[in-house]
Amino acid sequence: MVRSLIVALVFSIGFIGYYNYDTFTRYVHYELWGSINVDGATIFLDPKDLAGTPYLLAVQRNTGEDVALRTFIKPGDTVIDVGADIGWFTVLAAQLVGERGKVIAFEPDPETFAILQRNVAVNGFKNVVLEQKALSNKHDRLKLFLAQENRGDNRIFDFGDKRQSVEVEALSFDEYARSLNPPLKVDFVKIDTQGAEGVIIEGMKETFQRFPELKVDIEFCPAFLTKSGYEPAKLLQTFEQWGFEFWNIDSFALPFRPATSAQLLSELTPQNGRQVNLLLRRPACHRAES
Repeated sequence: MVRSLIVALVFSIGFIGYYNYDTFTRYVHYELWGSINVDGATIFLDPKDLAGTPYLLAVQRNTGEDVALRTFIKPGDTVIDVGADIGWFTVLAAQLVGERGKVIAFEPDPETFAILQRNVAVNGFKNVVLEQKALSNKHDRLKLFLAQENRGDNRIFDFGDKRQSVEVEALSFDEYARSLNPPLKVDFVKIDTQGAEGVIIEGMKETFQRFPELKVDIEFCPAFLTKSGYEPAKLLQTFEQWGFEFWNIDSFALPFRPATSAQLLSELTPQNGRQVNLLLRRPACHRAES
């Protein structure tokens, strides 16, 4: 039933000319094998996800986030993927860092994590560490509230929409990093967690302060942050205090547009529900790369 709905959606959009030949071949591949081939990697999709799966069938590797990862992740880097979902960005990061690099991916949902494991295994990645955990600001057991038809919208906060939940382990990234031997040097962090970004960065203070060249790809959604009990301005101010500047990476191409906290808070409000993906890096890092 779910697969049939996805088929109907793909064909209906396809008939109005949205899809190109490459997208159509990916759809056929998915119908036959449940996976798509992207830049030489196999990615299994979630047939239960009626939002994410049609989107991934349609997009190429040319979104703003894809461009950001390709631009700023280098061979040998260590990348942290927080809210890895089925591994769309985990797979790309694993390709970019190469054999000398490392990707650590956090995904708490058991069903989604199983697909993430499959996507790492089928591509033979030896440079990926998978953690079935949520990140927060302390070690705890939390409820993960599940979005049945949009698995990318799972949340560790209850927004009052009567979702089913599962209990998951949560911890701070700094706590996790201190447990590793040898210690990590972190180069790039991606965070997309439906409003949990505030508590996650509270649990990464040591990491952000230790590595001046670290870059961050983070979703900024004031509506979700507010519902999670976190002040949107506080998140931006915290990064500014740590010396980061902001770029809007939803523009699909370089150069990304610079953004200020005042501009972001004016354009994106809890009332209008808008969100943006931001790239964060420090000015000294720009000079080193120019």
